Amino acid sequence: MVDVTGLLTTAKAKCEPRYNGGYGNGRGGNVIPRWTFNPKFNHCEQVMTRGSCHSSHNCFLSSGDVIRCGSVLAVLNAWHTLV
Repeated sequence: MVDVTGLLTTAKAKCEPRYNGGYGNGRGGNVIPRWTFNPKFNHCEQVMTRGSCHSSHNCFLSSGDVIRCGSVLAVLNAWHTLV
């Protein structure tokens, strides 16, 4: 029998911005901060966009949606822990 006590833990949701804002691109257009879930690193991160942002495309608009993004992460972490 193998003792796995303490081996399976639940990860806490971490939803912090990687970039705190900025202006433009090489052509001078303004960009807007939005939020997305990065499955490669298993956490939420802020992204800068000039286009539309829809949750169906893994893009969240407001600070209220950041909570939703963190909830998605918590569910994914729980699932990965069980698998």
